[in-house]
Amino acid sequence: MEDERVAREGLQSYIEQYDFLDLAGSFSNARDALQFLKEQEVSLMFLDIEMPGIKGIEMAKLLDGFLPLIIFTTAYAQYALEGYRVNAIDYLVKPIFPDDFHRSIQKAKNYFGLIEVNASSPTTQELIIKSEGEWLRIEPSEILFLKSMQNYVVIHLANFKPKMVLQPLREVYALLPSFFVQTHRSYVVNINLIDKIGDSCLTLREFTIPLSRSRKKEVIELFINKKQ
Repeated sequence: MEDERVAREGLQSYIEQYDFLDLAGSFSNARDALQFLKEQEVSLMFLDIEMPGIKGIEMAKLLDGFLPLIIFTTAYAQYALEGYRVNAIDYLVKPIFPDDFHRSIQKAKNYFGLIEVNASSPTTQELIIKSEGEWLRIEPSEILFLKSMQNYVVIHLANFKPKMVLQPLREVYALLPSFFVQTHRSYVVNINLIDKIGDSCLTLREFTIPLSRSRKKEVIELFINKKQ
């Protein structure tokens, strides 16, 4: 998302050169982009830091879930550190050259490759996390769901009190086996423990979990296959 038309067109021309990239939208301000993201799931976003109204860093803080990954674009290199603090995957300084764009895109592609490998793996290996200063071993089958809370994740467990982890949701999700699915940008659930699925939410024991429109079909298919 860029407030400068020339910069937006330049990014679009780069994007069109990669078969694995599909431009979902282009916006000059955060308000329109946020509205779009409420209705559409996006995997990767190019986000300018200096924009009218809501700044890029502020917008990134509002996007507290697994997706989209963010690559910041700006003319001001001094914002790089702050950008990484809000979990941006990379940072491009204008003017953006093809080699720099390619490097960032490959970084994002490699990240999504890691997610796919972990998601397709049948392993049920214990999850090792650090929570409140202690290292813990958690059996994935004991996890009910994960909830993103800006810069940390709350892991809700079947027989223990919830655990807080100071990692973004996407990093914890990447460690989980294939019977976990993301139902909403801020939620990942254990598909084996879902009780029922409604129009915009699902129930899992005493919890009601939001279900986004774009993820509903995938979640229902996984639910049916696991319950056969």
